[in-house]
Amino acid sequence: MLVYTTLFTLAPKEPKDNKYIDMFYIWFSYLKRYAGLGPDDCVGVIVDEDTLEYMNSNQTFGYISTGVPFTIELSIMPRPANLTEGFAQRYNLEHFDTFTHHELNLHIDIDCLCIRNIQALFNQVEGYAFYAMSEIGFMYHSDYCGNLLKEGILPEDFPGISAGWYAWKHSESQREMFESVSKGCLYNETPFYTVDQPFYTYELIRRMLSKTLDICLLDKRTVAFNACMFDECLKDAYFVNFAGEPGVESSHYNKLFAFICMDFSTSPVYSSATVPIKTLMLAGSAPAPAPAPAPAPALALALAPAEQEGLLPALAAAAEQEEQTEHGHPEGASPAPLEEVNSRSSPPSP
Repeated sequence: MLVYTTLFTLAPKEPKDNKYIDMFYIWFSYLKRYAGLGPDDCVGVIVDEDTLEYMNSNQTFGYISTGVPFTIELSIMPRPANLTEGFAQRYNLEHFDTFTHHELNLHIDIDCLCIRNIQALFNQVEGYAFYAMSEIGFMYHSDYCGNLLKEGILPEDFPGISAGWYAWKHSESQREMFESVSKGCLYNETPFYTVDQPFYTYELIRRMLSKTLDICLLDKRTVAFNACMFDECLKDAYFVNFAGEPGVESSHYNKLFAFICMDFSTSPVYSSATVPIKTLMLAGSAPAPAPAPAPAPALALALAPAEQEGLLPALAAAAEQEEQTEHGHPEGASPAPLEEVNSRSSPPSP
């Protein structure tokens, strides 16, 4: 499995003043501790050269990456002048030609921490080409669709889908989707508040309705939203998303820092290594796979996206009374200290 994120420092800011670098250290440390990654797995970092140079000028990342059981790889991106240029890089197919080829690829935003074994999660939902994450808001909110989706093609209570977490397998439909999202971002003269997310959800919904991509929509409880250490939602979660205003470092960093302090000093409620997850299998997706060994079977609901009525009855009921009050979409961040000479490398020495 490839687990990757995009880290950058907006020009003309100095990388030493970029708090996303510190957030990346936390993000990486949680992967190292909880994700269950091994020798066949890789953590990939899409990073600009200035940020990478700063990261390599100190020993922090070399220190915390000592002894990791997985590989670490880099792919260099141009230094962006704005969030749009930075976020578009996560869909740039050139990076996935640079990284070692893996069957399953998981993108996680820098403000989303892993708190359980990732392998155990995907073992419960094998057999799909794309995995998307629902959230507590609704798709027709501007944070999710911008103004791109026509009214009526989805029910009003269709759940919002996050661009901060998704997993995919290589396919022609996936490549076309990434190219379209990247172009949409870069050619959009008036950026959306959530930058790439409306283009991502638009292209995903198109493929859901046309049945050209086998999609598994995971229940929103898989990723806890702005959770505190003792929140009960952590008992069902594999990740915690500390969302905030895109590009505003403090709205993400302060929450991550407080969480890791509490994690260090208390006994977290997510102490079990794995929990069963719930999913919503979209029509047009692959047939429900045979259940894999897991602590408990994942629950699934069959949906009919081509039908106008009753498209998501189960999820609608769950989301009806939960309106999202904060729709922050994390900004890109910064680098990881490894040698730039070869994008495929082992963890650096301290």
